Amino acid sequence: MRGSIKGEKKTACGHAVRALYLYSAMADVGYECQDETLIGVCRELFDNIAERQMFITGSVGAAADGECFTCDYDLPNNYNYSETCASVALALFSLRMMQIDRKGKYADVFERALYNTILGGMALSGTGFFYVNPLEVVPEHLKANRTLHHVLPKRRPWLGVACCPPNIARTLTSLAQYIYAIDDSAVYVNLFVSNKAELKLGKKSVGITMQTRYPYEDEVVIEIVNTQNAVFTLAIREPGWGKIRLLTMNGNSLEPMSFT
Repeated sequence: MRGSIKGEKKTACGHAVRALYLYSAMADVGYECQDETLIGVCRELFDNIAERQMFITGSVGAAADGECFTCDYDLPNNYNYSETCASVALALFSLRMMQIDRKGKYADVFERALYNTILGGMALSGTGFFYVNPLEVVPEHLKANRTLHHVLPKRRPWLGVACCPPNIARTLTSLAQYIYAIDDSAVYVNLFVSNKAELKLGKKSVGITMQTRYPYEDEVVIEIVNTQNAVFTLAIREPGWGKIRLLTMNGNSLEPMSFT
């Protein structure tokens, strides 16, 4: 992190994975201690990453030398590092910021990283992995250009530094914590993933089932079972990449209420 907490505008820098783990811890401490100064730094760092240092695939860390953030808008296609673990760390940071601010932009970033770099870091078979995730790979160039020595033309069964495969597994098996956020008066739908859950709202519980084939189809069906008559707001994320075209309840059209 450049500058003092009360100094210049904050810019993400350093080893991308370690930096994002640090920022996640900062967000935790800021939240638990209600330290608005520290939370404000986290907001600035997140915005710098999401708006200026993140690739379209949700990957971060442009430079192979140091596996690090570099500077604003340094986003090359063919030699970027974009370690899988860095996108996992970005997801962890995004989750914490969502818990603090309840803003959909944090879930947007997690979703982008999850559906692109994190999932792309593992083959569909579950037996091949990428460590780095450039946006462009030309195998012939890898043989001739030593500056691309870190780029793999295909996934490998294992990696000498074996952090990425278990980190993908950890993220996918803990996906439930990203789908919803809750407090005593609201359920926040962050991700559109088929699931069945029981959520605790204060002293009452609410059952919720979501059915969808997103991203292949755009319809999402949410069923609420509220036998304990809990009073709460259902807050559905409107993605940054699109709009909710139609919202119905029991077959009747609804006009959603926006809030920030």
